[in-house]
Amino acid sequence: MSELPKPSNQSRSLFRAIAVGIVIGFVVLSVAGFAFEKIAEWRDARRFPMRGTLVALASGQRLLLDCTAGANPIPTVLLDSGGFDSSRQWQAVQQRLSPFVHVCSFDRAGYGWSDSGPEPHTSAQIVRELYEALPKAGVSGPYLYVGHSFSGLDAITFAHAHQGEVIGVVLVDSVYPAETAQFPARFAVPRWQSDLLQLAADFGVARLAGWCGDKTGACPNCARFTRAAVAMIQALPENERQVMAIAQPGMLGATPLAVIAHDPTVGLEGPRDNSFEEAWIGWQQDLLKLSTNSTFQMVPGAGHEIQSEHPEIVVDAIRKILDETHYAPVR
Repeated sequence: MSELPKPSNQSRSLFRAIAVGIVIGFVVLSVAGFAFEKIAEWRDARRFPMRGTLVALASGQRLLLDCTAGANPIPTVLLDSGGFDSSRQWQAVQQRLSPFVHVCSFDRAGYGWSDSGPEPHTSAQIVRELYEALPKAGVSGPYLYVGHSFSGLDAITFAHAHQGEVIGVVLVDSVYPAETAQFPARFAVPRWQSDLLQLAADFGVARLAGWCGDKTGACPNCARFTRAAVAMIQALPENERQVMAIAQPGMLGATPLAVIAHDPTVGLEGPRDNSFEEAWIGWQQDLLKLSTNSTFQMVPGAGHEIQSEHPEIVVDAIRKILDETHYAPVR
């Protein structure tokens, strides 16, 4: 049997040149992407400067709290943002509340100006971090918790964990803790895709792909936000199982609960899914059962971002709870 021809020195040199070229190209692209991301972060930080204070937790992690002291020091209204948003989402509501009542919005771990935090990013972990940060920032209860979309899960968790300190809850188009169980395909993301997005975030890939464009939580640090948001999505099924276990009818007793929902003719963000839309409206009715003292309001013409589109609706719901609980009214 004849021997296979050995590669010539010229062939070996060509292979080495190609391999070296690939490595150099990868390094150049990585450095360029990293520089692009850092420049974009610097630009975003200048466009949207930090509002509030970074509060150091025992772990060394820092959480941003943006608190404004109104004429009345109690209660404290807590504003918790949707799944991809930061405290900036609440500016219109907070501006209307701040002359009259103590109000704090905050950035969850990895969002906005807050440092990254431990995983899994469940509501239980979010509530633990927030509850630790509040007294360190000089903030005390009682609390009126306002949660939009994803953070409705946080509101339920906070109210359950600190029942004696919560005088009311406002759920603004809140998710319901059965959505991933009832619509698993809607939330299915291949693990390799989410892992790749996290790994590539520091090199500008997430920003270039448009992932961070319209999400306030991504400002100023798209890469940090990407890792936190992906961790939140990965933990969502388990998070919802945990919240579902406590979100039983009457769990709030007679604590005032206001449920605010978008107009189903407008629909949620993204492509319309009639079956999910119908389920969402039904879930808002299920949320009402958490308290024996609940109210429901559908906002005509409003989409999912009610706190931005119609901040006066959210402010009015808060005012009514303050009136009912005999705290200083908001006017």
